[in-house]
Amino acid sequence: MGKRIKSIFYFNRINGQSSLSFLRVALVALWIVTIACSVPENSETEDVSGPAVEGRLAPQFSVKDRSGQLHSLNDFRGKVVLVNFWATWCPPCIEEMPSMNSLQKTLDQEKFSIIAISVDDSWDPVDTFIKSSNLDLNIYSDFEGKVAKRYGTHKVPETYILNKEGIVVRKIMGEINWTSPKVVSFLKELGAV
Repeated sequence: MGKRIKSIFYFNRINGQSSLSFLRVALVALWIVTIACSVPENSETEDVSGPAVEGRLAPQFSVKDRSGQLHSLNDFRGKVVLVNFWATWCPPCIEEMPSMNSLQKTLDQEKFSIIAISVDDSWDPVDTFIKSSNLDLNIYSDFEGKVAKRYGTHKVPETYILNKEGIVVRKIMGEINWTSPKVVSFLKELGAV
């Protein structure tokens, strides 16, 4: 039996080719298949764990809207996206919401979306705020803080601007005027018009 194994793995000729050569080819093919299967087919299926970093693909997440429907970040691929973490108990968050609402109306909805993610504890304060402020932003919930944690968000408001490929191009900490000419021009350059 030992001689048989030795002859198979060394220089046993089969149709003029050594078993060792055949074994090498088989191992190389197996290695190539293994590598090919471990590489993501495209960036949409790539799972980035976080935190969100400028110049890198944004971490994927799913959040629920007020009706309970689940929305994935991938649903917005192909658009410039503004991911904003906010809360009703945060005065700077409340102050920037009207300009964010105006920005949404200014830019092309086919090419731009705002994902305003509340880190409140429940929909109750969010509903009260929306009714009193007359905003028509799409609001999503992260009441357990999982998405904020994944993004590395510790303070609100905090906003991430993603290009059409889902790359984080800007991280903005704190309140800004979303309708300022500089901001609108930057978003237009990214293709939000």
